[in-house]
Amino acid sequence: MKAALYARFSSDNQRQESIDAQLRAINDYCKKSGHEIVRIYQDEAVSATTDQREQFLQMIHDSKSGIFDLIIVHKLDRFARNRYDSAFYKNELKKHGVRIISVLEQLDDSPESVILESVLEGLAEYYSKNLAREVRKGLNENALKALHNGGVAPLGFNVNKDQTYSINPTEAQAVRLIFEMYANGYGYNMIANALNDGGYKTKLNRPFGKNSIFDILRNEKYIGRYVFNKRASKKLGNRVLKKDEDITRIDDALPRIIEDDLWNRVQLKLNQNQKPRMNATRVYLLTGKLECGHCGSSYVGASYYRGRDKETKYFIYACNQRQRKNGDCKNKAIRADLLEDYVFDMIRDEILSDEAINELSKMIIEIADKAIGINKELAEDINKKRNSLKFQVDKLFDLYLEGDIDKGILTTKTNKIKEQIEHYESRLNELNHSHFEHLEVEKIKAYMYDMRDKIHEADINVKKEIIDALVDNIIIHDDEVNINFKLDPIGNKAKVTSTGKEVTQGKVGGDEESRTPVQEVSHIQSSTV
Repeated sequence: MKAALYARFSSDNQRQESIDAQLRAINDYCKKSGHEIVRIYQDEAVSATTDQREQFLQMIHDSKSGIFDLIIVHKLDRFARNRYDSAFYKNELKKHGVRIISVLEQLDDSPESVILESVLEGLAEYYSKNLAREVRKGLNENALKALHNGGVAPLGFNVNKDQTYSINPTEAQAVRLIFEMYANGYGYNMIANALNDGGYKTKLNRPFGKNSIFDILRNEKYIGRYVFNKRASKKLGNRVLKKDEDITRIDDALPRIIEDDLWNRVQLKLNQNQKPRMNATRVYLLTGKLECGHCGSSYVGASYYRGRDKETKYFIYACNQRQRKNGDCKNKAIRADLLEDYVFDMIRDEILSDEAINELSKMIIEIADKAIGINKELAEDINKKRNSLKFQVDKLFDLYLEGDIDKGILTTKTNKIKEQIEHYESRLNELNHSHFEHLEVEKIKAYMYDMRDKIHEADINVKKEIIDALVDNIIIHDDEVNINFKLDPIGNKAKVTSTGKEVTQGKVGGDEESRTPVQEVSHIQSSTV
Protein backbone atom coordinates (compact mmCIF):
# COMPACT_ATOMS: atom_id res chain seq x y z
CA MET A 1 0.00 0.00 0.00
CA LYS A 2 1.06 3.61 -0.50
CA ALA A 3 2.24 5.10 2.77
CA ALA A 4 2.95 8.56 4.17
CA LEU A 5 5.43 8.85 7.05
CA TYR A 6 4.84 11.30 9.88
CA ALA A 7 7.44 12.13 12.55
CA ARG A 8 7.82 14.96 15.03
CA PHE A 9 9.76 15.96 18.09
CA SER A 10 8.62 18.43 20.74
CA SER A 11 10.81 20.74 22.75
CA ASP A 12 10.70 18.52 25.87
CA ASN A 13 14.29 17.23 25.88
CA GLN A 14 14.17 16.00 22.30
CA ARG A 15 16.34 16.86 19.32
CA GLN A 16 16.51 16.45 15.54
CA GLU A 17 18.01 12.98 16.10
CA SER A 18 14.61 11.95 17.48
CA ILE A 19 12.99 12.52 14.08
CA ASP A 20 15.85 10.70 12.31
CA ALA A 21 15.40 7.69 14.59
CA GLN A 22 11.64 7.67 14.04
CA LEU A 23 12.03 7.82 10.25
CA ARG A 24 14.61 5.00 10.23
CA ALA A 25 12.29 2.79 12.29
CA ILE A 26 9.33 3.54 10.01
CA ASN A 27 11.45 2.89 6.90
CA ASP A 28 12.49 -0.49 8.30
CA TYR A 29 8.84 -1.32 8.99
CA CYS A 30 7.81 -0.36 5.44
CA LYS A 31 10.53 -2.51 3.90
CA LYS A 32 9.38 -5.55 5.88
CA SER A 33 5.69 -4.88 5.19
CA GLY A 34 6.15 -4.07 1.50
CA HIS A 35 4.58 -0.60 1.72
CA GLU A 36 5.63 2.08 -0.79
CA ILE A 37 6.63 5.39 0.82
CA VAL A 38 5.20 8.28 -1.22
CA ARG A 39 5.34 11.20 1.24
CA ILE A 40 7.31 12.18 4.36
CA TYR A 41 5.98 14.79 6.79
CA GLN A 42 7.90 16.01 9.83
CA ASP A 43 7.33 18.74 12.44
CA GLU A 44 10.21 19.96 14.55
CA ALA A 45 9.96 21.29 18.13
CA VAL A 46 6.16 21.18 18.12
CA SER A 47 4.05 19.49 20.81
CA ALA A 48 1.34 17.01 19.81
CA THR A 49 -1.05 18.73 22.22
CA THR A 50 -1.55 21.48 19.64
CA ASP A 51 -2.85 21.02 16.13
CA GLN A 52 -0.86 24.05 14.93
CA ARG A 53 1.57 21.73 13.17
CA GLU A 54 2.26 22.85 9.62
CA GLN A 55 3.35 19.51 8.18
CA PHE A 56 0.68 17.61 10.11
CA LEU A 57 -2.09 19.83 8.73
CA GLN A 58 -0.61 19.54 5.23
CA MET A 59 -0.72 15.75 5.60
CA ILE A 60 -4.41 15.87 6.62
CA HIS A 61 -5.10 18.08 3.60
CA ASP A 62 -3.19 15.78 1.21
CA SER A 63 -5.16 12.76 2.44
CA LYS A 64 -8.20 14.10 0.55
CA SER A 65 -6.50 13.62 -2.82
CA GLY A 66 -5.87 9.86 -2.44
CA ILE A 67 -2.06 10.15 -2.60
CA PHE A 68 -1.60 7.55 0.14
CA ASP A 69 -3.56 4.76 1.86
CA LEU A 70 -1.70 4.70 5.19
CA ILE A 71 -0.08 7.11 7.59
CA ILE A 72 2.67 5.40 9.58
CA VAL A 73 3.99 6.81 12.86
CA HIS A 74 6.61 5.49 15.27
CA LYS A 75 4.22 5.64 18.25
CA LEU A 76 0.63 6.81 18.64
CA ASP A 77 1.71 9.77 20.78
CA ARG A 78 3.66 11.14 17.79
CA PHE A 79 0.28 11.59 16.07
CA ALA A 80 -1.52 13.27 19.00
CA ARG A 81 -1.42 13.35 22.80
CA ASN A 82 -4.99 14.57 23.07
CA ARG A 83 -7.78 12.00 22.74
CA TYR A 84 -10.27 14.40 21.16
CA ASP A 85 -7.84 15.68 18.50
CA SER A 86 -6.74 12.10 17.81
CA ALA A 87 -10.33 10.93 17.31
CA PHE A 88 -11.20 14.00 15.22
CA TYR A 89 -8.29 13.67 12.79
CA LYS A 90 -8.58 9.89 12.55
CA ASN A 91 -12.21 10.37 11.61
CA GLU A 92 -11.19 12.91 8.96
CA LEU A 93 -8.65 10.45 7.55
CA LYS A 94 -11.19 7.62 7.66
CA LYS A 95 -13.52 9.64 5.41
CA HIS A 96 -10.79 9.55 2.76
CA GLY A 97 -9.91 5.86 3.26
CA VAL A 98 -6.65 6.51 5.12
CA ARG A 99 -5.60 4.40 8.14
CA ILE A 100 -3.09 5.09 10.95
CA ILE A 101 -0.43 2.48 11.79
CA SER A 102 1.94 2.63 14.76
CA VAL A 103 5.26 0.77 14.35
CA LEU A 104 5.66 0.02 18.06
CA GLU A 105 1.97 -0.39 18.96
CA GLN A 106 0.75 -2.84 16.37
CA LEU A 107 -3.02 -3.09 16.74
CA ASP A 108 -5.33 -5.19 14.59
CA ASP A 109 -8.68 -4.15 13.12
CA SER A 110 -10.82 -5.83 15.79
CA PRO A 111 -13.44 -3.76 17.65
CA GLU A 112 -11.57 -4.42 20.89
CA SER A 113 -8.57 -2.57 19.47
CA VAL A 114 -10.75 0.54 19.40
CA ILE A 115 -10.91 0.40 23.20
CA LEU A 116 -7.23 -0.53 23.54
CA GLU A 117 -6.20 2.37 21.35
CA SER A 118 -8.35 4.67 23.48
CA VAL A 119 -6.57 3.40 26.62
CA LEU A 120 -3.14 3.98 25.05
CA GLU A 121 -4.11 7.48 23.94
CA GLY A 122 -5.47 8.13 27.43
CA LEU A 123 -2.09 7.16 28.91
CA ALA A 124 -0.28 9.39 26.41
CA GLU A 125 -2.57 12.29 27.30
CA TYR A 126 -1.89 11.66 30.99
CA TYR A 127 1.87 11.82 30.33
CA SER A 128 1.47 15.07 28.41
CA LYS A 129 -0.70 16.70 31.09
CA ASN A 130 1.56 15.48 33.88
CA LEU A 131 4.59 16.93 32.08
CA ALA A 132 2.72 20.21 31.60
CA ARG A 133 1.88 20.24 35.32
CA GLU A 134 5.55 19.84 36.25
CA VAL A 135 6.56 22.62 33.86
CA ARG A 136 3.76 24.78 35.28
CA LYS A 137 5.19 24.35 38.80
CA GLY A 138 8.47 25.92 37.68
CA LEU A 139 6.67 28.75 35.89
CA ASN A 140 4.54 29.45 38.98
CA GLU A 141 7.67 29.71 41.12
CA ASN A 142 9.11 32.25 38.67
CA ALA A 143 5.81 34.13 38.67
CA LEU A 144 5.79 34.45 42.48
CA LYS A 145 9.25 36.05 42.20
CA ALA A 146 8.04 38.35 39.35
CA LEU A 147 10.63 36.87 36.97
CA HIS A 148 10.39 36.70 33.18
CA ASN A 149 8.73 33.42 32.18
CA GLY A 150 9.84 33.10 28.57
CA GLY A 151 8.75 34.58 25.28
CA VAL A 152 9.30 38.13 24.07
CA ALA A 153 9.25 40.85 26.72
CA PRO A 154 6.58 43.57 26.31
CA LEU A 155 7.50 46.74 24.46
CA GLY A 156 9.20 49.11 26.90
CA PHE A 157 10.96 46.43 28.94
CA ASN A 158 14.30 44.63 28.80
CA VAL A 159 14.93 41.27 30.48
CA ASN A 160 18.10 41.16 32.55
CA LYS A 161 20.38 38.13 32.97
CA ASP A 162 18.71 37.25 36.26
CA GLN A 163 15.29 37.29 34.47
CA THR A 164 14.15 40.50 36.17
CA TYR A 165 12.64 43.40 34.17
CA SER A 166 14.11 46.83 33.53
CA ILE A 167 12.83 49.78 31.45
CA ASN A 168 13.98 50.33 27.87
CA PRO A 169 13.89 54.18 27.66
CA THR A 170 13.29 54.48 23.89
CA GLU A 171 10.56 51.84 23.81
CA ALA A 172 8.97 53.32 26.95
CA GLN A 173 8.52 56.62 25.06
CA ALA A 174 6.53 54.77 22.39
CA VAL A 175 4.36 53.13 25.08
CA ARG A 176 3.56 56.49 26.70
CA LEU A 177 2.73 57.99 23.30
CA ILE A 178 0.27 55.14 22.59
CA PHE A 179 -1.55 55.62 25.91
CA GLU A 180 -1.70 59.42 25.68
CA MET A 181 -2.96 59.46 22.07
CA TYR A 182 -5.66 56.84 22.76
CA ALA A 183 -6.81 58.68 25.91
CA ASN A 184 -7.13 61.86 23.80
CA GLY A 185 -9.44 60.21 21.27
CA TYR A 186 -7.06 59.08 18.52
CA GLY A 187 -7.86 55.79 16.74
CA TYR A 188 -5.55 52.82 16.24
CA ASN A 189 -4.62 53.74 12.65
CA MET A 190 -3.64 57.32 13.58
CA ILE A 191 -1.60 56.06 16.54
CA ALA A 192 0.18 53.49 14.36
CA ASN A 193 0.96 56.15 11.72
CA ALA A 194 2.37 58.50 14.38
CA LEU A 195 4.61 55.77 15.78
CA ASN A 196 5.85 54.67 12.36
CA ASP A 197 6.48 58.28 11.27
CA GLY A 198 8.44 58.80 14.49
CA GLY A 199 10.72 55.88 13.65
CA TYR A 200 9.47 53.61 16.43
CA LYS A 201 9.36 49.84 15.91
CA THR A 202 7.67 46.93 17.66
CA LYS A 203 9.64 44.54 19.84
CA LEU A 204 10.20 42.38 16.74
CA ASN A 205 11.51 45.40 14.83
CA ARG A 206 8.41 45.70 12.64
CA PRO A 207 6.09 48.66 11.86
CA PHE A 208 3.17 49.13 14.23
CA GLY A 209 -0.33 47.88 13.38
CA LYS A 210 -3.76 47.94 15.05
CA ASN A 211 -3.43 44.56 16.84
CA SER A 212 -0.11 45.37 18.50
CA ILE A 213 -1.53 48.64 19.83
CA PHE A 214 -4.60 46.99 21.37
CA ASP A 215 -2.45 44.45 23.23
CA ILE A 216 -0.22 47.23 24.61
CA LEU A 217 -3.20 49.20 25.91
CA ARG A 218 -4.40 46.14 27.90
CA ASN A 219 -0.99 45.12 29.32
CA GLU A 220 -1.00 45.56 33.12
CA LYS A 221 2.80 45.36 33.32
CA TYR A 222 2.93 49.05 32.34
CA ILE A 223 1.49 50.04 35.75
CA GLY A 224 4.06 47.85 37.55
CA ARG A 225 1.74 44.84 37.94
CA TYR A 226 3.20 41.41 37.24
CA VAL A 227 0.64 39.16 35.52
CA PHE A 228 0.91 35.43 34.83
CA ASN A 229 -1.43 32.65 33.62
CA LYS A 230 -3.77 35.12 31.96
CA ARG A 231 -4.59 33.46 28.62
CA ALA A 232 -7.10 30.60 28.53
CA SER A 233 -5.50 28.62 25.70
CA LYS A 234 -3.19 29.05 22.73
CA LYS A 235 -5.86 27.45 20.57
CA LEU A 236 -8.41 30.08 21.58
CA GLY A 237 -6.03 32.96 20.89
CA ASN A 238 -4.84 35.94 22.92
CA ARG A 239 -8.29 37.48 23.42
CA VAL A 240 -9.75 34.70 25.60
CA LEU A 241 -8.77 35.13 29.25
CA LYS A 242 -9.04 32.94 32.34
CA LYS A 243 -11.14 33.81 35.39
CA ASP A 244 -9.59 36.45 37.64
CA GLU A 245 -9.14 33.98 40.51
CA ASP A 246 -6.94 31.77 38.29
CA ILE A 247 -4.63 34.63 37.24
CA THR A 248 -1.49 35.51 39.22
CA ARG A 249 -1.23 39.30 39.78
CA ILE A 250 1.47 41.01 41.91
CA ASP A 251 1.27 44.81 42.31
CA ASP A 252 4.41 47.01 42.36
CA ALA A 253 6.56 44.09 41.18
CA LEU A 254 7.88 45.81 38.02
CA PRO A 255 9.20 49.28 37.18
CA ARG A 256 6.20 51.48 36.22
CA ILE A 257 5.87 53.12 32.77
CA ILE A 258 2.25 54.43 32.92
CA GLU A 259 0.60 56.28 35.84
CA ASP A 260 -2.72 55.08 37.30
CA ASP A 261 -4.77 58.07 36.12
CA LEU A 262 -3.79 57.60 32.47
CA TRP A 263 -4.23 53.80 32.72
CA ASN A 264 -7.73 54.14 34.19
CA ARG A 265 -8.87 56.60 31.52
CA VAL A 266 -7.65 54.28 28.76
CA GLN A 267 -9.31 51.17 30.29
CA LEU A 268 -12.63 53.02 30.67
CA LYS A 269 -12.52 54.04 27.02
CA LEU A 270 -11.59 50.52 25.89
CA ASN A 271 -14.48 48.99 27.84
CA GLN A 272 -16.95 51.48 26.41
CA ASN A 273 -15.86 50.60 22.86
CA GLN A 274 -15.94 46.84 23.39
CA LYS A 275 -18.64 45.04 21.40
CA PRO A 276 -20.65 42.21 22.99
CA ARG A 277 -19.79 38.71 21.76
CA MET A 278 -22.23 36.41 20.07
CA ASN A 279 -23.24 33.23 21.88
CA ALA A 280 -21.45 30.09 20.75
CA THR A 281 -23.38 27.67 18.55
CA ARG A 282 -24.43 24.27 19.88
CA VAL A 283 -22.30 21.19 19.21
CA TYR A 284 -24.38 18.35 17.71
CA LEU A 285 -22.71 15.21 19.05
CA LEU A 286 -24.41 12.75 16.68
CA THR A 287 -23.56 14.53 13.43
CA GLY A 288 -22.53 12.01 10.77
CA LYS A 289 -24.07 9.06 12.65
CA LEU A 290 -27.80 9.62 12.01
CA GLU A 291 -29.83 8.20 9.11
CA CYS A 292 -33.48 8.62 8.24
CA GLY A 293 -35.43 5.35 8.41
CA HIS A 294 -37.80 6.61 5.68
CA CYS A 295 -35.62 7.97 2.88
CA GLY A 296 -32.05 7.07 3.91
CA SER A 297 -30.88 10.70 4.07
CA SER A 298 -28.78 12.02 6.92
CA TYR A 299 -30.35 13.59 9.97
CA VAL A 300 -28.64 16.94 10.63
CA GLY A 301 -28.54 19.39 13.53
CA ALA A 302 -30.85 22.39 13.37
CA SER A 303 -32.59 24.91 15.64
CA TYR A 304 -35.79 26.92 15.67
CA TYR A 305 -37.75 29.29 17.90
CA ARG A 306 -41.19 28.56 19.28
CA GLY A 307 -43.74 30.40 21.39
CA ARG A 308 -45.98 33.37 20.88
CA ASP A 309 -43.04 35.77 20.78
CA LYS A 310 -40.58 33.21 19.38
CA GLU A 311 -38.58 33.56 22.59
CA THR A 312 -37.76 29.86 23.23
CA LYS A 313 -35.05 28.19 21.16
CA TYR A 314 -35.03 24.43 20.54
CA PHE A 315 -32.22 22.27 19.17
CA ILE A 316 -33.22 19.29 17.04
CA TYR A 317 -32.02 16.68 14.58
CA ALA A 318 -34.04 16.67 11.37
CA CYS A 319 -34.03 14.73 8.10
CA ASN A 320 -31.88 16.57 5.58
CA GLN A 321 -34.25 15.60 2.75
CA ARG A 322 -37.22 17.11 4.60
CA GLN A 323 -35.25 20.25 5.45
CA ARG A 324 -34.80 20.97 1.77
CA LYS A 325 -37.33 23.20 0.08
CA ASN A 326 -38.67 20.48 -2.24
CA GLY A 327 -37.98 17.51 0.04
CA ASP A 328 -40.79 14.95 0.26
CA CYS A 329 -39.71 12.95 3.36
CA LYS A 330 -42.30 12.95 6.17
CA ASN A 331 -40.08 11.69 9.01
CA LYS A 332 -40.27 14.03 11.99
CA ALA A 333 -37.53 15.92 13.80
CA ILE A 334 -36.35 14.81 17.24
CA ARG A 335 -35.10 16.84 20.20
CA ALA A 336 -31.29 16.81 20.26
CA ASP A 337 -30.92 16.57 24.04
CA LEU A 338 -33.36 13.63 24.26
CA LEU A 339 -31.64 11.62 21.56
CA GLU A 340 -28.12 12.30 22.83
CA ASP A 341 -29.05 11.35 26.40
CA TYR A 342 -30.67 8.14 25.16
CA VAL A 343 -27.57 7.14 23.16
CA PHE A 344 -25.30 7.68 26.17
CA ASP A 345 -27.72 5.71 28.37
CA MET A 346 -27.42 2.79 25.95
CA ILE A 347 -23.61 3.01 25.86
CA ARG A 348 -23.53 3.06 29.67
CA ASP A 349 -26.00 0.20 30.15
CA GLU A 350 -25.03 -2.12 27.28
CA ILE A 351 -21.48 -1.51 26.04
CA LEU A 352 -20.12 -0.56 29.49
CA SER A 353 -22.05 -2.99 31.69
CA ASP A 354 -20.11 -4.84 34.41
CA GLU A 355 -20.06 -8.03 32.33
CA ALA A 356 -18.98 -6.16 29.19
CA ILE A 357 -16.18 -4.34 31.01
CA ASN A 358 -14.86 -7.66 32.36
CA GLU A 359 -14.77 -9.14 28.86
CA LEU A 360 -13.30 -6.01 27.28
CA SER A 361 -10.52 -5.90 29.88
CA LYS A 362 -9.56 -9.51 29.11
CA MET A 363 -9.59 -8.84 25.37
CA ILE A 364 -7.43 -5.73 25.78
CA ILE A 365 -4.87 -7.60 27.89
CA GLU A 366 -4.74 -10.40 25.30
CA ILE A 367 -4.06 -7.92 22.52
CA ALA A 368 -1.53 -6.07 24.69
CA ASP A 369 0.25 -9.34 25.60
CA LYS A 370 0.47 -10.20 21.92
CA ALA A 371 1.92 -6.75 21.19
CA ILE A 372 4.40 -7.12 24.08
CA GLY A 373 5.50 -10.46 22.61
CA ILE A 374 6.04 -8.84 19.21
CA ASN A 375 7.96 -5.98 20.82
CA LYS A 376 10.17 -8.39 22.78
CA GLU A 377 10.98 -10.35 19.64
CA LEU A 378 11.75 -7.09 17.88
CA ALA A 379 13.93 -5.97 20.81
CA GLU A 380 15.90 -9.25 20.73
CA ASP A 381 16.46 -8.86 16.98
CA ILE A 382 17.60 -5.24 17.41
CA ASN A 383 19.87 -6.19 20.30
CA LYS A 384 21.58 -8.84 18.16
CA LYS A 385 22.15 -6.29 15.39
CA ARG A 386 23.53 -3.77 17.88
CA ASN A 387 25.93 -6.32 19.39
CA SER A 388 27.05 -7.32 15.90
CA LEU A 389 27.89 -3.69 15.13
CA LYS A 390 29.83 -3.35 18.39
CA PHE A 391 31.82 -6.42 17.40
CA GLN A 392 32.59 -4.75 14.04
CA VAL A 393 33.95 -1.69 15.87
CA ASP A 394 36.22 -3.90 18.00
CA LYS A 395 37.43 -5.64 14.86
CA LEU A 396 38.25 -2.33 13.18
CA PHE A 397 40.32 -1.30 16.22
CA ASP A 398 42.22 -4.60 16.01
CA LEU A 399 42.95 -3.95 12.31
CA TYR A 400 44.13 -0.42 13.16
CA LEU A 401 46.42 -1.66 15.94
CA GLU A 402 47.85 -4.31 13.61
CA GLY A 403 48.54 -1.60 10.98
CA ASP A 404 46.15 -3.00 8.35
CA ILE A 405 44.10 0.25 8.16
CA ASP A 406 45.00 3.88 8.87
CA LYS A 407 43.37 6.22 11.40
CA GLY A 408 41.27 8.01 8.74
CA ILE A 409 39.56 4.80 7.62
CA LEU A 410 39.10 3.75 11.26
CA THR A 411 37.40 7.08 12.16
CA THR A 412 35.14 7.13 9.06
CA LYS A 413 33.92 3.57 9.44
CA THR A 414 33.49 3.63 13.22
CA ASN A 415 31.50 6.89 13.03
CA LYS A 416 29.06 5.33 10.54
CA ILE A 417 28.70 2.21 12.66
CA LYS A 418 28.19 4.28 15.83
CA GLU A 419 25.34 6.16 14.11
CA GLN A 420 23.65 2.82 13.44
CA ILE A 421 24.27 1.69 17.03
CA GLU A 422 22.66 4.92 18.35
CA HIS A 423 19.68 4.29 16.07
CA TYR A 424 19.23 0.76 17.44
CA GLU A 425 19.67 1.94 21.04
CA SER A 426 17.01 4.61 20.47
CA ARG A 427 14.60 1.95 19.20
CA LEU A 428 15.39 -0.32 22.15
CA ASN A 429 14.67 2.57 24.53
CA GLU A 430 11.30 3.18 22.83
CA LEU A 431 10.41 -0.51 23.05
CA ASN A 432 11.40 -0.68 26.71
CA HIS A 433 9.08 2.25 27.50
CA SER A 434 6.09 1.01 25.52
CA HIS A 435 2.68 1.84 26.99
CA PHE A 436 1.80 -1.87 26.76
CA GLU A 437 4.13 -2.64 29.65
CA HIS A 438 1.98 -0.51 31.98
CA LEU A 439 -1.40 -2.12 31.24
CA GLU A 440 -3.09 -4.02 34.07
CA VAL A 441 -6.59 -5.50 34.14
CA GLU A 442 -7.67 -3.55 37.21
CA LYS A 443 -6.40 -0.26 35.80
CA ILE A 444 -8.24 -0.85 32.53
CA LYS A 445 -11.42 -1.70 34.44
CA ALA A 446 -11.08 1.42 36.58
CA TYR A 447 -10.60 3.50 33.42
CA MET A 448 -13.81 2.12 31.86
CA TYR A 449 -15.83 2.28 35.09
CA ASP A 450 -14.85 5.92 35.39
CA MET A 451 -15.90 6.53 31.77
CA ARG A 452 -19.26 4.85 32.46
CA ASP A 453 -19.97 6.68 35.73
CA LYS A 454 -19.15 10.10 34.29
CA ILE A 455 -20.46 9.60 30.77
CA HIS A 456 -23.25 12.18 31.11
CA GLU A 457 -20.99 14.69 32.89
CA ALA A 458 -18.05 14.38 30.46
CA ASP A 459 -17.06 17.49 28.52
CA ILE A 460 -18.26 17.90 24.96
CA ASN A 461 -14.96 16.78 23.38
CA VAL A 462 -14.84 13.51 25.32
CA LYS A 463 -18.50 12.79 24.52
CA LYS A 464 -17.80 13.30 20.81
CA GLU A 465 -14.85 10.93 21.02
CA ILE A 466 -16.95 8.23 22.74
CA ILE A 467 -19.63 8.47 20.04
CA ASP A 468 -17.04 8.27 17.24
CA ALA A 469 -15.30 5.27 18.83
CA LEU A 470 -18.35 3.16 19.73
CA VAL A 471 -21.33 4.09 17.54
CA ASP A 472 -21.52 2.88 13.94
CA ASN A 473 -24.83 4.50 12.96
CA ILE A 474 -28.27 5.40 14.30
CA ILE A 475 -31.48 4.90 12.31
CA ILE A 476 -34.41 7.23 13.11
CA HIS A 477 -37.91 5.81 12.48
CA ASP A 478 -41.35 7.20 13.30
CA ASP A 479 -41.66 5.43 16.63
CA GLU A 480 -38.26 3.92 17.41
CA VAL A 481 -34.53 4.53 17.24
CA ASN A 482 -32.04 1.78 16.25
CA ILE A 483 -28.47 2.20 17.49
CA ASN A 484 -25.83 0.02 15.82
CA PHE A 485 -22.66 -0.24 17.89
CA LYS A 486 -19.20 -1.08 16.58
CA LEU A 487 -18.53 -3.89 19.06
CA ASP A 488 -20.33 -6.47 21.17
CA PRO A 489 -18.12 -7.49 24.13
CA ILE A 490 -20.44 -10.21 25.50
CA GLY A 491 -22.10 -11.69 22.41
CA ASN A 492 -21.22 -13.36 19.14
CA LYS A 493 -22.83 -10.82 16.82
CA ALA A 494 -20.82 -8.37 14.76
CA LYS A 495 -23.03 -5.53 15.97
CA VAL A 496 -25.39 -4.77 18.83
CA THR A 497 -28.71 -3.18 17.89
CA SER A 498 -30.60 -1.26 20.57
CA THR A 499 -34.25 -0.43 19.95
CA GLY A 500 -35.77 2.35 22.03
CA LYS A 501 -39.55 2.17 21.68
CA GLU A 502 -41.34 5.51 21.76
CA VAL A 503 -38.08 7.42 22.12
CA THR A 504 -39.44 9.77 19.49
CA GLN A 505 -42.56 10.45 21.54
CA GLY A 506 -42.81 12.77 24.51
CA LYS A 507 -39.81 15.06 24.24
CA VAL A 508 -40.01 15.52 20.49
CA GLY A 509 -41.52 18.83 19.52
CA GLY A 510 -42.81 17.40 16.25
CA ASP A 511 -40.88 19.60 13.91
CA GLU A 512 -40.52 23.25 13.01
CA GLU A 513 -43.94 23.17 11.30
CA SER A 514 -45.80 21.75 14.34
CA ARG A 515 -47.56 23.99 16.84
CA THR A 516 -47.72 21.27 19.47
CA PRO A 517 -45.71 22.41 22.50
CA VAL A 518 -42.77 20.26 23.54
CA GLN A 519 -43.82 17.80 26.24
CA GLU A 520 -41.42 16.72 28.97
CA VAL A 521 -41.40 13.08 30.05
CA SER A 522 -39.20 11.50 32.69
CA HIS A 523 -39.11 7.95 31.35
CA ILE A 524 -38.04 6.30 28.11
CA GLN A 525 -39.37 2.82 27.52
CA SER A 526 -36.74 0.13 28.21
CA SER A 527 -34.70 -1.17 25.31
CA THR A 528 -34.04 -4.68 24.05
CA VAL A 529 -30.72 -5.91 22.73
